[in-house]
Amino acid sequence: MEQNVSESSSSATATVTAMAEKQETKSPLLSAKSHKRRRPKEDPSPRKRGRSDGVRSWLLELELSKYAPIFELHEIDEESLLRLTMSRLERMGILPIGPRRIMVHAIQKLRKRLP
Repeated sequence: MEQNVSESSSSATATVTAMAEKQETKSPLLSAKSHKRRRPKEDPSPRKRGRSDGVRSWLLELELSKYAPIFELHEIDEESLLRLTMSRLERMGILPIGPRRIMVHAIQKLRKRLP
């Protein structure tokens, strides 16, 4: 009886292994052929690029372009830029008070320009 159990166990293991191998070759993520056929990622839409470029150019005007990667990391666009405060800038990782004050002052000016 023990022999039957071990035979059926090894048979089940072989079946599971065969199924996994079969599935692996069908998977588009694991197949080498499908990997070669994948199209490269497209650039974000011009609208999205323009929004982040606006924030980057704003930082460049303020001579604070070194903080652009932080804004990109937090996905800050022109709309969300207007909602930033001193404390939110600090939580984003902009720790020096000087640059934060410059940014907040510039944000206030942007808010006044809006209708």
